[in-house]
Amino acid sequence: MTEMLDAWVGVTSSSAVMSEVVEFYTSPKITADGKTETLRWLASLVAAGKLGECAGDALKTAVLGGADKAVEVRDAASKLMVALVEVSESAHCGVELESRMSMFASTTAAHHLV
Repeated sequence: MTEMLDAWVGVTSSSAVMSEVVEFYTSPKITADGKTETLRWLASLVAAGKLGECAGDALKTAVLGGADKAVEVRDAASKLMVALVEVSESAHCGVELESRMSMFASTTAAHHLV
């Protein structure tokens, strides 16, 4: 699956496939392996600097993955989150991602208090 996505991103941009990726990720039919592979692919986009304006979508999948029951999905989500933070710190994603990260942190903290 990721080879085809890489090919599409190579000739267009991540925004050309992101809505389908998010739709696939949120599908009730996706397996833990599918979620893990998707999160790893998103992290590779972040590392390669190919995420573009899709930081919000990547963050959404990381948040969803962080709440998954499967350990491997949560691990992949954590790695994606770290990659997003590193990119944010180097100012590639700007203020929007930092704002969303703060919102995620406060939501997660509130969730753990319940």
